[in-house]
Amino acid sequence: MGFYGLLYNLFDNLLWRLQFKAIHLSDIPNIRGTWVGVVQSSYGGGTEVRGVILYVRQTWSKLSIQIEIETSRSFSTMAVVNTSNSSESGLKYEYINEPGTFSEQTMQAHRGTANLRLTPDGATLKGEYYTGRGRQSIGAMVFHKISTQFLTREIALKQANHSS
Repeated sequence: MGFYGLLYNLFDNLLWRLQFKAIHLSDIPNIRGTWVGVVQSSYGGGTEVRGVILYVRQTWSKLSIQIEIETSRSFSTMAVVNTSNSSESGLKYEYINEPGTFSEQTMQAHRGTANLRLTPDGATLKGEYYTGRGRQSIGAMVFHKISTQFLTREIALKQANHSS
């Protein structure tokens, strides 16, 4: 059992994302890391928020999403990555958004759902979101991968500005 546990742990954290020429051990795309992007929202008659940070923590068996902007944070409550051989490779998740200390008084905690499609080169996630009761807004999101590591907000924004 110890050998099985060690092998499972090695596959779960590392082997699933390796590629040996044309051989893939898993069809799940590796989207883990830090992404920087823009969110356009219908809220308040239409707004655009730049410098949005998307963190994807991913192993073969686990996935969690976190989005940070200056005034709030969102955390996934459930998430799935569609495989690279599906009709629409990408990320789908449900989240809870928590307003920050300095957010508008009218902003309340709310739930939402996002659907992001992964480009064939694996460098961009692009899609839509909508929120539930209490917020009732829709919007579009575009994120570009900055690093496979988890960077601080400041470092991620600096790297995004240098690459543009």
